[in-house]
Amino acid sequence: MIERFWLFHCGYARIPRFAVIEDGGWEWIRLPFLAGLAEHSEYGPVIVDAPFGHEGPANLGMAMGSFMQLAGLEFEVRWSIVARVEQLGFRPADVRHILMTHLHYDHTGGMKSLAHAQFHVSSREWDYATDGSLGGLAKSAYTQLDYRSLDKHTLRHDDVPHLADSQKGLDVLGDGSVEMFSLPGHSPGHCGYRIHLASGPAVFFAGDVAFTVDQIYEREGLGFFPRNVATSKGGIEVSLRALRRHLGAQDDRVITSHDIELGRRCIEEGPQLYGEG
Repeated sequence: MIERFWLFHCGYARIPRFAVIEDGGWEWIRLPFLAGLAEHSEYGPVIVDAPFGHEGPANLGMAMGSFMQLAGLEFEVRWSIVARVEQLGFRPADVRHILMTHLHYDHTGGMKSLAHAQFHVSSREWDYATDGSLGGLAKSAYTQLDYRSLDKHTLRHDDVPHLADSQKGLDVLGDGSVEMFSLPGHSPGHCGYRIHLASGPAVFFAGDVAFTVDQIYEREGLGFFPRNVATSKGGIEVSLRALRRHLGAQDDRVITSHDIELGRRCIEEGPQLYGEG
């Protein structure tokens, strides 16, 4: 049983709005790197994604790191994934499960900081992210040093149902508290997680299927980044349609990893709580 879910940021970049939102103009916004912690009654803290460790964006390498610095990337050690776990009252050593939406560099920088835990990822994502023949934009999106050494700590799931095909996801923890759904397009093995809370609506952590919640509900169009980083634009549309149908039938609270408004709340107010304590 999951009692509560916390959403927090591990850093942010200052970029023009059009980069995220179609026809968004040149207003400068804070693009957050969001992650979450589910408080499980048996398994303790369950993490969703691990954007940065204590070293921050050093995992990006010289070229991408320099670009992100120019883009106004902001990071403080107190925002690292380990620091966040401690701030929420847990010991990092007690983290046993980490749910990875996908393995792009802005989701994996803190993985080695929690290397004792078991990481959950789709087999398709792992195979693509560890493919030595990747080049160009695809290669620049992944930092293999973040996860290659964690091979024995990574559970690769090859039976994850696509949300377009099933309303029942993979039971990740074996007790029905977390369902894993395939939502490819942004990356080949991208997944989302439906987290069932003991009280209140479920939380659907949709990762980068869209960059903002409003894009899921079609109140905003996809900007330059979500359109051009995606490995399959057609796959994105299929996943978005499936998620829209799901949200039309369920009272879930949906989260994306880079939502501007959710990020603003986390940056200005601190971690956001979902569910009753």
